[in-house]
Amino acid sequence: MRPWNQSDFSPEKVRRVALVVAVVASIVAAINACRAVHNEFTGAAIYHRQTGYRHWTSEPVMRESSPDKFRSATNSIWAMTGAAAALAVIGVVYFRKLDDCVDAPF
Repeated sequence: MRPWNQSDFSPEKVRRVALVVAVVASIVAAINACRAVHNEFTGAAIYHRQTGYRHWTSEPVMRESSPDKFRSATNSIWAMTGAAAALAVIGVVYFRKLDDCVDAPF
């Protein structure tokens, strides 16, 4: 049994973690993309702004009434989609690169 402060960084373990990260990041990217597309089609979004330390206010905005806030809200969702998709690609690349180091597929 390993001591509590040592981690298992074997290729099999890292490969599993990379696959889990890729799957979860793909799901998050898909959900965020659906939210952004929904905002674009309906013309309504939720604009969040920080009003103090750990205090955020949310307000529904429409494309016609406040286009700057609408675009900011929708662009932030698109940015989160891109970040999650990039993380998914990194996870898949690590998963595939470590394929040479292991004998079994999982």
